[in-house]
Amino acid sequence: MTDSNQVTQFYAAAIPAIEAAEKSGADKAAAIMDAAKAVFDHPEEYAGFIIALATANKIDATGELSAYQNLTAAAKQQAQKEKEFEAANAAIDTLIAGAPEYKKFLEQGHAPDEKEMTAAAEKFIKATASLAAPKEQSRFISYNEYITDCRTYDPDKDFTPALFNVPFPDGTVSYIGARTSRGKTASLLNLAREAITAETPRKVLFVTLEMSPKQLLTRLALSLIYAKWSADGQASIDALTRQKRPMRDYYRIVRGMDIDNEGGGLQITTGATAAQGIIKSAMDKKILVMYDGRGVKLDPIINTIKANAEKGTLVLLDYIQRMPSPENVSDSTYMRVKGISDRVLNTAAATDAVIISGAQFTRPTKENLKKERDFFDDTSFRESGDLEQDAHCAIGLGWFNDDKENRFFEVLKVRDGDIPKHPYGLIWNGAFQYMANSGKEAKKKADKAEKPKTGQTSLNNDIESGNEFVITSEIAGITGK
Repeated sequence: MTDSNQVTQFYAAAIPAIEAAEKSGADKAAAIMDAAKAVFDHPEEYAGFIIALATANKIDATGELSAYQNLTAAAKQQAQKEKEFEAANAAIDTLIAGAPEYKKFLEQGHAPDEKEMTAAAEKFIKATASLAAPKEQSRFISYNEYITDCRTYDPDKDFTPALFNVPFPDGTVSYIGARTSRGKTASLLNLAREAITAETPRKVLFVTLEMSPKQLLTRLALSLIYAKWSADGQASIDALTRQKRPMRDYYRIVRGMDIDNEGGGLQITTGATAAQGIIKSAMDKKILVMYDGRGVKLDPIINTIKANAEKGTLVLLDYIQRMPSPENVSDSTYMRVKGISDRVLNTAAATDAVIISGAQFTRPTKENLKKERDFFDDTSFRESGDLEQDAHCAIGLGWFNDDKENRFFEVLKVRDGDIPKHPYGLIWNGAFQYMANSGKEAKKKADKAEKPKTGQTSLNNDIESGNEFVITSEIAGITGK
């Protein structure tokens, strides 16, 4: 609590100290801090008065004084937030008070027009989402703010998933590009798996624009099952992958039904229990947040990201071309995607979140189709709204044309660090939607006998396209290699 006597004593001690420092050429900022420490029992509680005196005397906030300047800014933000929450609570009270009258209105058969309801809902979403969104700050940066940013930035804390082994810093947007069925969604799910199971979990906001949350969470569970047994060694994976229809068995387990424990069934059952526990805990603690953005307009999606993402949150968008068009933007694909990308980039800067989005690659050229594997270059992104220019990291996913299970990724761009000289192979198992970095250069398999048995490609494509139960009976074993 503020003590007015101490404030008076502080001014009485600090003003002569400032004048003396100015005459002698000493550090005036240090003089203010010495006076504050001599008078206040807890100087940080009086940061506002300390900074106000420094500002009145045109003293730059250096040394310890700069920390008190940050405390003052934080206090102002907290006061503003408290004021906004008071306004929000008042709005809620108004809604609650009007609910009985509104219910009576409906019971009398006076249902409002659907268009009016939609417009009202959108206004309410914008109003409430903005309460939690970061506030506009000064666009001018001082040297002290730059130094503070440097001192508080630890590159070792950047999101650096084992899957791609490149850093994704806070406040950036990156894109994972691929053509159809190469694994864009699977890669995002495996990034989510890494984030929520890390020693220090990272919050994940997954915005789906194509698949249902049920489909995505089931695929995440299957990836968690595979990861669990992968950690136990190849023998456990061999047992697990003898199971021909893991997704069907997983749904049976969720419904409380028994499955055959032979041929990997035991691994599926125990793995499913563990996976459900991880997902439930992550969702209950809001470490994993799923948002169904299908059919939602752009502004509510952007506002939802701002309301649910803070510094370091991993925001996964599946995928950028599925985002709705901004208002008043040309119908051309290029301008539409560019407008969306601009909004996403601004959102990353405003929230300091890590945003990674899938992106559909353009059709391959005739020359690229003749190559032995998928080939990417800067034109793969360029026709989709200059995504590569906006991206902090740009990554391409592909496969070898005669062996679609031989998958790889290639880092096309990374602003912090070196671009690997060659693409890396992926450990891939479509039935479990599991994807991991092999750590080895991607190469065409010389031994055709290593190729998966008939049916696995069909299985993978069925899962990728959402046909969860269309699975051939010809599948014998899936190795994930």
